[in-house]
Amino acid sequence: MTRSTLAAFSFIVFLASSLIGQSNPVPFVNQPLVPTTVTPGSPAFTLTVNGTGFVSGSVVNWNGSPRATTFVSSSRLTASILAADVASRGVASVTVANPSPGGGSSGMAYLDVASPVTNLTFSNLYTGVAGDFWYFITTGDFNKDGKPDIAAVNISTDFVAILMGGGDGSLSAPTYYATGREPVAVTVADFNGDGNADLATSNLDGDSVSIFLGNGDGTFGPQTTVPFTKPNGQATDPAASATGDFNGDGKLDLAVALQSASSIGIVLGNGDGTFQNYVAYDVVSGPSGVVAGDFNQDGKLDLAVSDGNGVSILLGNGDGTFQTSQLVSVLPQLVGIIAADFNGDGKLDLLAIADAGPSSGVYVLLGNGDGTFQPPTGYLTGSSTISATVGDLNADGILDLVVPVVSSRTVFVFLGNGDGTFQSPLEFLVGSQSVGGGMYAAAVADFNGDGLFDLAIPFDTSNGGATSMAVLVQGQFATFEISPPSLAFPTQIVGTKSVSQTMTLTNTGQVTASISALTVGGANAVEFAQSNTCQKPIVVGASCSITVNFLPRATGNRIAAITITSNAVPSTQTINLSGTATVVSLSPTSLGFPARRVGTTSPPSIVGVTNVGRTSLTFSGFSITGRNAKDFAQTNNCGSSLAAGHRCSIGVTFTPSATGTRNASLSISDNGGGSPQSVTLQGTGK
Repeated sequence: MTRSTLAAFSFIVFLASSLIGQSNPVPFVNQPLVPTTVTPGSPAFTLTVNGTGFVSGSVVNWNGSPRATTFVSSSRLTASILAADVASRGVASVTVANPSPGGGSSGMAYLDVASPVTNLTFSNLYTGVAGDFWYFITTGDFNKDGKPDIAAVNISTDFVAILMGGGDGSLSAPTYYATGREPVAVTVADFNGDGNADLATSNLDGDSVSIFLGNGDGTFGPQTTVPFTKPNGQATDPAASATGDFNGDGKLDLAVALQSASSIGIVLGNGDGTFQNYVAYDVVSGPSGVVAGDFNQDGKLDLAVSDGNGVSILLGNGDGTFQTSQLVSVLPQLVGIIAADFNGDGKLDLLAIADAGPSSGVYVLLGNGDGTFQPPTGYLTGSSTISATVGDLNADGILDLVVPVVSSRTVFVFLGNGDGTFQSPLEFLVGSQSVGGGMYAAAVADFNGDGLFDLAIPFDTSNGGATSMAVLVQGQFATFEISPPSLAFPTQIVGTKSVSQTMTLTNTGQVTASISALTVGGANAVEFAQSNTCQKPIVVGASCSITVNFLPRATGNRIAAITITSNAVPSTQTINLSGTATVVSLSPTSLGFPARRVGTTSPPSIVGVTNVGRTSLTFSGFSITGRNAKDFAQTNNCGSSLAAGHRCSIGVTFTPSATGTRNASLSISDNGGGSPQSVTLQGTGK
């Protein structure tokens, strides 16, 4: 199967409402912005935004707020960015809004407010098993909280998963939405113009694209299907998609790589999340990826396609139609493509991804600005590679390349030189083993809010089995490994203190950890008490301990949590506490019978049952359970209830039916909390 690429940035497009007369197009922003990065505390500066479809009246928005904008041309705007905008570190989102009629807002581009990084390092902040065979991921802000979230397609179970970002490097448990068969790519955009991020999944075996309209709170509506079956019923195998306003009507359209049909399917948007029937444009061989951009600088969106023979260009006519595809570079076994300006000359370049054995890796094709490209320069991984993404990882104002290697848990980072060339790769290990299951994709975003771009990478943990999602954050941090991760106390008599339980916090990070607060909270917090040895700084590799006691005040299940606040990442961690409380006191809690001849019955041994509560206790049953239950019998004087403070007794006899050790349990069912209570029974037959 040919794989699709992972795009670097999520193009979330906010469309305008109904059109009146001649429509303005949806603007399209190229990557990167100029500058791409500024140092925190810099003075006010002029931001240059390159792209397509700009008009007089276009406005550059900084984190959603308008900035004074100058219209230079249909492909360039400048904006005045305030010193206050870059006073502190962070990643700013930049969009361009065109006025109505039509118009609307472009996809997001990002500007890094951070100091340059001299030594690129990553810490494996978060790893959680969440699904199997996550094949492609991308990012977007699905609940509008300014924190990047993740959408990941699962080709083995036909779902797209949504993982919400916590802003501290953590991710929520996934929420799944059913797609068409075998989704291999997902695109983020606003297809119905309501300002919420929507999703489009390319369903390879389903001959369709699934559209999910976002609610703006991190949830999505049910899928609607855009079919891509040939009129004769033959399969088309959608492998990837790209978005853009191809006919300039202010409504977002889709271009879909139809792999087995050797064509690009264009569906024009209706502006409400639905699309017209597709029109096919043939390419040389089965396309694996498609990306939009104005490659000949005529103000009309074009398409670049990765296919079986190399890179092809389809020049746009500006009315939703495209010219015949032209092969611009011959490269073998391409699996995806990305567009960005890698050398800063204002002309879009291409990054082609090849899964070609020893020639696997990425190939940079610098654009000439007329729809043609210079010969490719390869940056090889030497092993199976099916995706790549780009971003300014070291905050030097130059785009870098991120390339995961399928057959190992290694991600290659090629730092950019700014002239379209890249340095020898830095290699970073994902997870704890150098060789494991497949690692298919990566996403770049600031997941912990420190102004530096981080990586999210799903990887198989058992060669096609469960998949972990690793979040690798930049820099060196303190991180805590907590063992055990939670504490559960056995059944405890109300008003009595449990045996202590202890957990250990180990600093597994790279710098010393300091805990500023350690508190118990929750519904039954007063019933759990903690003491700890964590007041002093905890150096790398060192540990401290937290000891907890349970002293219940009422019956039933009791819960609380310890909250740890520190300089570690994440800065707040929670340890769940639980216990069960009862007013039923048993004495003893186990009975051992002396060895006895098979078939003979022992004298009764007595178990006392005391109601230590303040109200009457009601019994619902007394029984013997377990492997050798028939070898034990019970009689009792407890009746159906027991008054507060009173005691009753249960007599248990042992009649072994065979030689050897015999085991069972006395079970008492009641309303006293922690029911059923049990007494272990053991005897030996001879």
